[in-house]
Amino acid sequence: MRVKKPAAPLLFLLMMLVTLVTAAQLQLPPIPMLGGGEVEVSSPAAVASIKWLTHYYGGIPKVDGVNVTFLGPLAGGTEIYADLLDSAGSSVASGSAILTSELPAGIPVTISTSPPANASVVYKLRLTVIAPAPQNANVTFSATGLGADADGIVLTVDGGSYAYSSLPKTFTWAVGSQHTFSWTDPVTAGSAGKRYVWASTSGLSTLKSGTIEVPAGGGAVTANYVTQYRLTISVSPSGAGTTTPAPGNYWHNQSTSVQVSATPNQGYIFSHWLLDGNYAGSSSTITVQMNSAHELVAVFLQVVSQTRYFGYHSHTVNGLNAIRLITTPDVSYLREGDTSIVDQAITISWGIRVWKRSSSGVETEITSGTPVALVSRNSNGQGMQSATWSCPEVDLNPTDSIVVRVYMDFEGWRLLQIFTTEQLNAEQLRPSTWTVYYYTYYNLRLLGGEEGDLYLTVFFYHGNSAYPSRIEGFTWAG
Repeated sequence: MRVKKPAAPLLFLLMMLVTLVTAAQLQLPPIPMLGGGEVEVSSPAAVASIKWLTHYYGGIPKVDGVNVTFLGPLAGGTEIYADLLDSAGSSVASGSAILTSELPAGIPVTISTSPPANASVVYKLRLTVIAPAPQNANVTFSATGLGADADGIVLTVDGGSYAYSSLPKTFTWAVGSQHTFSWTDPVTAGSAGKRYVWASTSGLSTLKSGTIEVPAGGGAVTANYVTQYRLTISVSPSGAGTTTPAPGNYWHNQSTSVQVSATPNQGYIFSHWLLDGNYAGSSSTITVQMNSAHELVAVFLQVVSQTRYFGYHSHTVNGLNAIRLITTPDVSYLREGDTSIVDQAITISWGIRVWKRSSSGVETEITSGTPVALVSRNSNGQGMQSATWSCPEVDLNPTDSIVVRVYMDFEGWRLLQIFTTEQLNAEQLRPSTWTVYYYTYYNLRLLGGEEGDLYLTVFFYHGNSAYPSRIEGFTWAG
């Protein structure tokens, strides 16, 4: 309403001093009232301006209320009271307004008052602003996927720490307030090789850590965890080979399948897997089910290729006393053979048969039941002769020994000598080509003149470096 300004001589012009809680000062527009005066404001929000609402009745100005503009917004539910006071501080007129919604800054609010009985007694305007009682809401934090063995701090809210046993945890906060939270990742478990990892968050946030603002009606923040188990991969012996993935510790989600492969380094072969200390197969690739923590070891064997000499001294191994089959020539030599009367020159052959012998004395033949790596003579002569044999792959126990028997075919195969290794401490006789060297002697002579007899003498020599009968390519792994 437009207010008509009265003539200055008829009315006293009053400049009213505005006192705010912020200590800022504000002048009211001239009011046609008698006496000096001031405005008192009790408010959480500073007043930007106040405008009187007046009318004239019978030529006398009457106060209808005030139009107040605040510097900051006021929340819905705020109560604003206006009182017109006399010089004694008694109310002579009053009015109020209750905001039904938020009042933005700079938007005026009108408060109507009943007109005072006598305008001349109005001395002070008192504004009282009552903020609405804060509205609270509940926010509940909980976690899924964790077990009773979840250890340590799981949740941090506004700097406070909470274990799994404290969940779910409910907070009562003012609507609109902000709060920080953080879910622990990973969460350790009571048993070694097990943990829980954060997977997602649902509800008022989708973050692992962050800030939430409390909505009207509250809400929930739920963390979702998954169980993981540790897979420890190693090789034995160290440096013998590698694995894919490489040796180390790996965490995998519960119930997943993990494939691991083994590759030997030069000079080694892959033997088998040990899973938690138990034999788990000899294929170079294994699949591990992660339903618990596991330790997986790829076991490799060193491949040893040797020359084994038919020796001179004997020893007893696995209950068998035989000539040593050793890695260096012996100190002296032996010979085995025969001298017989024959009608004519005949062919003499030499060969070997091979067994593995257990610690209990049980022998298992590796050859096929007849001599192999055969050499022969049918005329006078002596010296080294050689032949080969393809040794197959043979599984061994560490206490097994290898027994080699040398035979001679002199009108039928006969055993000449038995040789044995030590307990090899090997797990496998490797497939390889053995080259067997024999020092043989053949001598056919006539004794007793033209009417005499033909004598044939044949020998197999072995032992020292002068008669280095041996096996080359003797290959095992252990």
